[in-house]
Amino acid sequence: EYGDSSNSESNQGRITTLMIRSLPSDLPQTAVAEELDACGFKGLYDCLYMPFTYATGHGKGYAFVNFVTPEAASDFINAWDSTRRPLLNMELLSAMAASLHGRDAN
Repeated sequence: EYGDSSNSESNQGRITTLMIRSLPSDLPQTAVAEELDACGFKGLYDCLYMPFTYATGHGKGYAFVNFVTPEAASDFINAWDSTRRPLLNMELLSAMAASLHGRDAN
C-alpha cells in the first residue's frame, strides 16, 4: 500500500521507490528533477514520474521516484521527509515507500 512507512526488518534494505506528497499541482516535473539534482541526488535515481490530469494539464500533487539503491532512497527520506523545499512548495513534504519497487515494476 502507498504510504507504508513501516520500518520492519522485512522492508529494510529493499525500498527503492518513494512517493513524494504535497507537491503543488502546477509544478512541472522538470522542477522536481532539478531540485533532486541540486540536493545531491543526481545520478542516484533512474525514474521520476508525476501523474497529471489530462483535462487540466495539472499534476495530482504527488510524484514517484525510483532510486538506484535502497541506501539512496533512505538518504532521500532522511533529507526530504517533513521538510519544506522553497523551490517546490512551502508545505511540508512527505516522502514514503511506494507499494511497488523498481523502475520496471512501475
